Amino acid sequence: MLPLIDMASDSQVDSILDRRRQLKRQRRNRALQSTWRTFFALASLTGLLWTFSQAQWQIQDSSNLTITGTEPLAPDILVPFLPKQFPVSLLRFQLAEVTTTVTENTHVARLEISRHLFPARATIRVAQVRPAVASTTCNQCVLVVRDAQQNLITLGPSNVWLLDELGIPLPLAAYPQAQQAGQFPALTVNQYLVPVERETDPDASADIVVQPDPEKQTWWRSLYPLLSRERSIQVTALDLQDRNNLQLKTDLGLVYLGPYSAKLTEQLQVLEKMRGLPEIVDPQKISYIDLRNPQQPTLERRDAIPLPTAPPSP
Repeated sequence: MLPLIDMASDSQVDSILDRRRQLKRQRRNRALQSTWRTFFALASLTGLLWTFSQAQWQIQDSSNLTITGTEPLAPDILVPFLPKQFPVSLLRFQLAEVTTTVTENTHVARLEISRHLFPARATIRVAQVRPAVASTTCNQCVLVVRDAQQNLITLGPSNVWLLDELGIPLPLAAYPQAQQAGQFPALTVNQYLVPVERETDPDASADIVVQPDPEKQTWWRSLYPLLSRERSIQVTALDLQDRNNLQLKTDLGLVYLGPYSAKLTEQLQVLEKMRGLPEIVDPQKISYIDLRNPQQPTLERRDAIPLPTAPPSP
């Protein structure tokens, strides 16, 4: 007869072994369930992708793209930035890609895209537009930009281009109501667009191919917030032709600022303090106001008496 202590020990060992076998079965079952779930998910995703790849789930051509909410912009201004290769799957019609291309090259600040299944189509809604705040001229110029796939896009030709606060130019035709009414922003910017080399046949067109000068666009993004503040002195033009001497056209006359620098805020503050100048000097007699050194502003008069010249030496 076995001792009771040995029988109890054997019972505990059997219980532990049973528990281990049970845990092992549970782990095997969980692994099997996880495998089936993964397989089912992959099969479902594959089926979904296959379904959306079928013709009835594809945008067949540009007629299945609807553009809304563009005012005051013309709807046609967005067309060059939309996909050009059709058909395209609804899943592959990327909102982020289209949004980035449009917002970086037009005055559209925010874009919303909704997809529809029956029939397959997409609606592109312009949710926010940055207003045109300035204009620049360039005789029969064509602007060149690139989309997300680095495809070349041309805008224009146009003689008048409108700028937003970021310095992005659009042809006047992009604003049909302003074009018809002949209404332009009060501020003009000179020598903002610069010629670039053609990437196509140079004899294909007589138009000048241009793009914003990158350096001047950077200046503009700092200058415009300063110029747009409410002031008693009206600024009507910004001349960027001479990089060493930026100039403003104001109701006081021409203002020299010198090269772009951190002194711009101080220079405009000094200019604002000159609002009483017309009471002292007729603005028509002012040749220019020199603020290149805002600590010592000077004024050049048109009627200044020239200094006598030295007599010629015998």
